[in-house]
Amino acid sequence: MALAHGRANEVNALTYTELVSERIVHYCKEKDITLHKLAILSGLGSSTIDNIVKNNTKVPSFRTVHRIAQGFDMTIDEFTGIAAMKETEFED
Repeated sequence: MALAHGRANEVNALTYTELVSERIVHYCKEKDITLHKLAILSGLGSSTIDNIVKNNTKVPSFRTVHRIAQGFDMTIDEFTGIAAMKETEFED
C-alpha cells in the first residue's frame, strides 16, 4: 500500500515504512535526539529503529509505531499525521 499526496500536479507516493522512517528522522532532528535515544525512550532495541529508518523492515507493526510515538511523547495520530491524511489518496 502506498500513500499518495497530491499537490497541484505533483504526486509523492510513500509506502507505510517510508512514511514511518521519514517521521522518525524528522522528529529526531526536531527534538534533537539520536536514534539510540529514541530507542531507549520507546523501549525498543536500537536495531529495530535502525532497520525501520533504513527501510529494512517491510512493515513496522502498529505496536512498534505506537511505542515510537510514545518515545517522542506524541499520540500515534500526531506522529503519523493521520489527521492530515483526510485528503490523501491511497493506491492499491
